[in-house]
Amino acid sequence: MKKAKRVLALLLCLVLILSAVGCSAKKDDGKKSSDSEVVTVVDNNGNTVTVKKDIQRIVVCDIYPIPSVLAVFFDSASKIVGMAQPSMAAAKNSLLSELYPEILNAETGFIDGTTVNMEALAALNPDVVFYSSGNKELGKQLTDAGYAAIAISANNRQT
Repeated sequence: MKKAKRVLALLLCLVLILSAVGCSAKKDDGKKSSDSEVVTVVDNNGNTVTVKKDIQRIVVCDIYPIPSVLAVFFDSASKIVGMAQPSMAAAKNSLLSELYPEILNAETGFIDGTTVNMEALAALNPDVVFYSSGNKELGKQLTDAGYAAIAISANNRQT
């Protein structure tokens, strides 16, 4: 029961973050291109992160249930271009791959456990990268490399 509550809390946090991304757009000084429109969110580590309003390429590092949550949230897995191998194994062995077969196209070779190959990640050209809030070192690496990196926590229920 406690584990189910944690998973539910994680799902709710993700939905709230994605809702904030979709609902709190800022216009960029009158530019008409949607690529120039960004939103700012605060992740579960308290970091302020600016992301493109129209996210097309998502990578999920070390938060294993998030790719399935995103697929259900978007009713498509086409935006998920990278995820960890355990997430892929779960997708292959579940109904998820039948409902959203495009999830099987996501790359898994960019991450080994919690170690990210930054060159392989760069090849995925992500608009946003989700990572576990407990892995602050990874968050720093992603931010230093210029990625819009959003920390997600299953334990932080504050929004």
